Amino acid sequence: MTTSSFAITAQVAVHGPAAADKQVPAVLRRRIDEFSANAYAAVAAMGENEDLRRTGIFVANTLAGWGYGEPQLQALVAKGPEAVAVYQATAWFPAAAQGEVTIARGYRGCAKTYSGERSALGEAFWAAAEELRAGTLDVVYVGAAESATSEFAATHSPQVRRRRDNGAAFFRLRGLASATASLGAVDGWSIGWQEPDEDSSGSLPGRTPLAIAGDLADGLQRNNREKYWLGGGFVLCPEVVKL
Repeated sequence: MTTSSFAITAQVAVHGPAAADKQVPAVLRRRIDEFSANAYAAVAAMGENEDLRRTGIFVANTLAGWGYGEPQLQALVAKGPEAVAVYQATAWFPAAAQGEVTIARGYRGCAKTYSGERSALGEAFWAAAEELRAGTLDVVYVGAAESATSEFAATHSPQVRRRRDNGAAFFRLRGLASATASLGAVDGWSIGWQEPDEDSSGSLPGRTPLAIAGDLADGLQRNNREKYWLGGGFVLCPEVVKL
């Protein structure tokens, strides 16, 4: 089972607070978690003159904003409600990166968040490809963002304890027809799915969405036209484009 073909016209990976802080406006940075700042930095680095009404974003993550949230919960317990920052409610939850990037950059197209350990990135790519196929969006930013640096995050799972993910990797997707019209020859891709086996590469056990997205960004940067497993049985496949 596969989606229709699309083009990946850019990819950006950022790592850690230094990269994010260069891109994110100071006023915005004060009220968001680092995972949202990472997402903003990656998307902003690819920004072009899109039709904002037809541009969307699809974000995958595992733990979201506990770097911001954990100190606020500690303050709540130790000092009471008045010690909690006013942005706690909007900074920590998984859809925060999607919302902050959408608002700050003015995107008015469909935006969604997929949060989980295995299939989140594959689901985000699949949904983005379906929006392009349906013609509801012209440009979709899809990728993963994380800042799993808090102690609470470290207790979540073995892979988080090992990696302490902090960064983002995003990709700009366009429909093949519009990408070819404006850019000339482009590489085509499609998303497929097959029943994952715990012992196969399709399930990618122990890999976070950000780790998978980072490997994909590295592969595309090297122009490696090969099959990429995205977790949960989802696979990104190269397509032959007939112009």
